[in-house]
Amino acid sequence: MTGTCDAYRESWSACLDEEGPDPGPPHCTECADWAERARSLHQGVTALAGRPAPDLTDRLLGAITASGPPGRPRSWRTTVTAAAAAAVVAAVLVGGATVLAGHHAGPPAQVSQVAGPSGQNPNYPGLVQSPAAYPEPDVTLTDTSGQALNLPAISRNRITLVYFGYTHCPDVCPTDMALNAAALSELPASVARQVQVVFVTTDPNRDSPSVIRQWLDHFNSSFIGLTGPVSVIHQAESELDMPLSYLKRDNSGNNANSGGYQVVHAGYTLIFTPDGKAHLFYESTARPSEVAAALAKLARQGFQAAA
Repeated sequence: MTGTCDAYRESWSACLDEEGPDPGPPHCTECADWAERARSLHQGVTALAGRPAPDLTDRLLGAITASGPPGRPRSWRTTVTAAAAAAVVAAVLVGGATVLAGHHAGPPAQVSQVAGPSGQNPNYPGLVQSPAAYPEPDVTLTDTSGQALNLPAISRNRITLVYFGYTHCPDVCPTDMALNAAALSELPASVARQVQVVFVTTDPNRDSPSVIRQWLDHFNSSFIGLTGPVSVIHQAESELDMPLSYLKRDNSGNNANSGGYQVVHAGYTLIFTPDGKAHLFYESTARPSEVAAALAKLARQGFQAAA
């Protein structure tokens, strides 16, 4: 990309941030395509902000851009400069509009955090060190193609990001999946090939394999989706010291797509290293760049305990 391209994109980003004038027509085809993506993304986020749960806008956009302090507008410079990340957000906001528009109209999802004390590890800024090195639960679930998959077997010799959630989640789950997709998009291909994302539903009553597959494809088609009996899902959660997920009646009348209930679930992503243990986890407050940096370091060096 030339210096002229850099200057044009900076000017266009400033315009979207309402910090400068419209820079006029793009000077090359690549910048024209970039500007169209930026405009589409800007329109999608603006439209989403006017819906009943505008908090999702900031959280979803923040998960991708991770620019600016909490509570302040996120800059479009970071968002639209990272073309892959922008494509992820566009897929969620535009291609996945039906999913999000139907599912986030109710009150925010309720989540619970990891049990026991946890701490910071300076080797992995933005992430949290687990209170224990949790072995991957030895459970067998069903993937979106109907095949039985054993979780440790599919994760052997891989870095595996495991998330427990549900597709009808009004805010937390789409934010975290977008964060995971954005983090992967920032990795070199050689590292990305060593990482896989596994989504385990906490709502098997509604999350059939086809529903999970359609939902995950809005973020990244390589993500693995798993479902199974509630007892097996609870077994996995229990072995990871997660609070057990459970149904909570939704009597608000604000969410026609809630099916009459929400699911209280853990709200973080566990990182299992090739040794089959989870030493780290992160929440939606982590930046994609922080997650990507941690994954690259784990692929290169393995887990490094704090000094």
